[in-house]
Amino acid sequence: MIKTTFAFAALALTLAVVPADAQRKYACTDADLTMMEANLAKLDANKKNGMAQEIMEARKMMAAKDDAGCLTHMDSAYKMMPTQ
Repeated sequence: MIKTTFAFAALALTLAVVPADAQRKYACTDADLTMMEANLAKLDANKKNGMAQEIMEARKMMAAKDDAGCLTHMDSAYKMMPTQ
């Protein structure tokens, strides 16, 4: 019983300290950018322009092999998606 309790506590602690990057639901890939573009039609004009800009910047970063920059722009675009 005590071992089970400690196991659950260790699991909870591990999940709490996992970096946000490891919890992403997407990666800097063409497929994920295309998926985000598919959500543009669901947005109002202001958010649509902002998300389109972030996706365009993410594509530029991906082409430049800058994964960190790409993921930064994808994070911004992801937060604008209608399901978020």
